[in-house]
Amino acid sequence: MITSLFCRLGLARMMALWLVATGTLGAQDLQKLKLTGRWPGASSANRYLGGYYAPSVALSEKWIIAGSQGGLVQVFDATTGAWVRSISALVGGALPEFGFSCAILGNVAVIGGYSSSVYVFDVSTGKKLIEIKSPTMAADGFGAAVGISSYGIVVGAPNSNDLRGAAYLFDRRGNYIARFQPADSVANDYVGEALAIDGGLVAISARGASALTGCAYVYDLRSVALVKKLVPTGGVAGDEAGGAIAMSGGRVFLGAGYGPPNQNGKIFQFNLAADTQKILVSSSLNYSFLGTSLVAEGGLLLAGCGTFVGSPGTLHVFDINSNSTTEMQRIVEPDGVDNAYGGSALALHQGTAVAAAGEEL
Repeated sequence: MITSLFCRLGLARMMALWLVATGTLGAQDLQKLKLTGRWPGASSANRYLGGYYAPSVALSEKWIIAGSQGGLVQVFDATTGAWVRSISALVGGALPEFGFSCAILGNVAVIGGYSSSVYVFDVSTGKKLIEIKSPTMAADGFGAAVGISSYGIVVGAPNSNDLRGAAYLFDRRGNYIARFQPADSVANDYVGEALAIDGGLVAISARGASALTGCAYVYDLRSVALVKKLVPTGGVAGDEAGGAIAMSGGRVFLGAGYGPPNQNGKIFQFNLAADTQKILVSSSLNYSFLGTSLVAEGGLLLAGCGTFVGSPGTLHVFDINSNSTTEMQRIVEPDGVDNAYGGSALALHQGTAVAAAGEEL
C-alpha cells in the first residue's frame, strides 16, 4: 500500500510524505492526508519544508523530522502524521542554515547546516543534548551532510581545504575520533557533501572528482580504514556522481542527476562484495534529473526527480534485488502540482518512505 501524507502550511509551502510498503505497489492504493507545520512567532509563508533551503527529511520508528527555511526543524509523529513540535539550535531564535541536513536514530537526531557546528537533539522532548563543533573551527561547510549509527556520528565538510573536502567521525557524545580525507582527493572534489551509513560502513561522496565526473569512498567506522574507492564505469565529466548517495546491504548508489546527455539523470550502483556495478535509469525520459535524491533500505532504492521545472516531481522505486536497470514504479507527486519539487528529499525506514515536495503551493 502507498499512502501520501501532506503537511499543509496554511497558504505556505507543503511537504509530501509518501509512505511506501515493500510489497506490490499499485497506483490504486494511493491516498493522501494533509498535515500542519507550525512556526511560532513567524509567518508560515514560503517556508519550503523539506525543500531547497533545507532539503532534508529523516525517519525513525516514531518520528519524522524535516528542515525548513528559517532554521526551524519540524517534528511529526511517524505513526499518525501529527505535528509534535519545532526545534531550533537557539533559544528564542534560529540559525538560518539549521536543518540543511538531518539524520535520526531512535529518539536521537543529528541536525546540521553549512556552518561550523551540528547539533544533537532528543526529538521526544525537543531538548538539545550536545553541540559538535568543526575540528577546524571554520565555516567549511561542516554539517552539509550528517549520519548517525551505533558506531557514531559522521559529519561532512565539503568546503574545507580549498573545497577538497573531508568528513569527520565522532562518538555519540560528540568526541572527535577521526577525519576521512582521501589521500588522492584534490581541490574542488567536495568530499563529504553527501554521505550514507549502513551498518559499520560509511560511503562518502566526492561529486567534483575528475572534472565533475564524481566518485565515492567507503570507510569502515570501526577501524576508520578505507575499504574501497568507487569510480563509475562509463562516468563522464559533468555527471557529478555522488551529488546524492545511498547504501544498503553491501550496495552503494551514486546519483548523477544533472549529468549528460540531456540531464535525464542516472544512478551508478556498486556491489561491494562482487566488485561489480551497473547503471540504473528511468523508463520514462519525460522526467529528468533522476537521482538528485536517493535513499535505500532492504530491497528498495528510492530515487527522486524533484528538480525538473514544470513537473510536479516524481519518486522512482527500484527493486535492487532484481536484474532490472529501470524502476518498477514511478509515482508522480500526488497533487500533481507543477514545480512542487516532489522527491527533493527522501527518507526510508522499515518499508516506509518520506518524500518532500518542498515547493508545492
